[in-house]
Amino acid sequence: MKKIITLVSLVIFITGTIFSQDTENHTLQNRTLSLGFQAGFTTGVGISLKKTFTPKFSLSAALAPPFIENGHINFSSMGLTGYMNIMGTKHSRFFSYLSVAGFYWEKDHCSNFYDPYDPYYNYCINYYETTAKLNTGLGLGVELFSYDLAAQLMFGYALYTGLSEQPKTLLTVEGGISYYIK
Repeated sequence: MKKIITLVSLVIFITGTIFSQDTENHTLQNRTLSLGFQAGFTTGVGISLKKTFTPKFSLSAALAPPFIENGHINFSSMGLTGYMNIMGTKHSRFFSYLSVAGFYWEKDHCSNFYDPYDPYYNYCINYYETTAKLNTGLGLGVELFSYDLAAQLMFGYALYTGLSEQPKTLLTVEGGISYYIK
């Protein structure tokens, strides 16, 4: 509970400081498309493309293409995030978000076996452990602008699910940086 109160206080303090400077409702002037990098457990990890459809709503997709080594996928991620703008100034934006992200990777394991009849002969049996996760998140965030660059910081709750584990709900922090193209 102490973490939640600290997190909420931090978000209120940051947004209060940012939005007290300019009360006009601006968006980044006629900019609707950005390319950047997103990192988060619920927004996905990788290169992101964000499209603003209306002054209140935008959508972002993040993708880390599969990294394949020895015929197995070491890591892959994809995510989709919807943003609803709450208020904005000339250099910042406060928003809520809803996101879903999928992660997939295979990890190489080696089981060592010892032959009691031949102490010099040890052998390894390789196997791959597959992990797939689908995470969803809901929370609040702030985006800060400087010319064509923007940085996002988001706080919220996440529902983490996996193939063989119980779903769990935890606090999450997401982030991203982007360059507005047009």
